[in-house]
Amino acid sequence: MTVRTSVVRARWRDIDRVVDLITDTLAPTALGAWLVPDPPCRAGVLAAVARIWTEHALLFGDAFLLQDGTAATVWFHRYRPIPPPVRYEGRLAAACGAHRDRFLLLGRALSARRPAEAHNHLAFLAAPGPHGANRAAASSPAVNGGWTP
Repeated sequence: MTVRTSVVRARWRDIDRVVDLITDTLAPTALGAWLVPDPPCRAGVLAAVARIWTEHALLFGDAFLLQDGTAATVWFHRYRPIPPPVRYEGRLAAACGAHRDRFLLLGRALSARRPAEAHNHLAFLAAPGPHGANRAAASSPAVNGGWTP
């Protein structure tokens, strides 16, 4: 049995919702704790960095939400090289503070493993709570039948 879930393309007005979903998904994970070991600061730092990349994806990719707003995906179209986000170094430093080096290390590790050929890059798959991955996968047009990377 196939269940179809309605997916909508995220717009600039949806950035806050997408960022909240990414933050709520990442904050309780081991990666979130490694990126920002200080629990009281974790959500704020993760949200600020997610905002940088979500805004950038709306310029050089796409973001999608389940129509009920419970899951999101953020993609980059890597058909050609794309520039870093505007004022990235300064924005990252302001967002991360003392945790900046961990985000840079993660970024380098991910970049080193990125395929060289043209592709659609899934940057975030966000769906907090139980069964989150299933809901997030449903918000992916590639999974949901609307788009094939």
